[in-house]
Amino acid sequence: MIAVNITQAADNCSQIIDYVNGVSGGVFPYDNRIFGYDWDVVEQPVNDYFDATKNAANITALWTAIHVTESVKVPKFEMGCSACGAALQPDNMIDYSSDFNRLFARNSPVLIYAGEFDAQDGPYTQEPWLRKLNIPDYDLFWGQARKIYYIWDDELATFVTGGYYR
Repeated sequence: MIAVNITQAADNCSQIIDYVNGVSGGVFPYDNRIFGYDWDVVEQPVNDYFDATKNAANITALWTAIHVTESVKVPKFEMGCSACGAALQPDNMIDYSSDFNRLFARNSPVLIYAGEFDAQDGPYTQEPWLRKLNIPDYDLFWGQARKIYYIWDDELATFVTGGYYR
């Protein structure tokens, strides 16, 4: 087996994303159809919704609903957290396929989400390692057409083929 430097691999991936962001003028890495400034108008209302000072009337019910009332983290919600990202960065390139295979062996439901236009964690970064898994009915799963989840009229619409989602 070839030894892999996980930190270097993650650094190389980050450099590629940074390069694309730079030459594009700020394309949003999680949705390459928009730019960072397009996301800003979406991000602020979400931050305001989770901000205890701006949503004081509903915040207790919200914290209860998402099970964070006992959290001592301040603030309880952040859209992004560089400290968390830095702490988790060494895990980015670890091969967790044996964990997924154990779930499949137990017939546990598994959902792996990849945004269609996500250059950072999208389908093209997911498929190579997914093809190595022991997915039940492997040929049936990979043989079906790829279907897309999407939001339509505020309802989740999905396509299902043979009981499997792909």
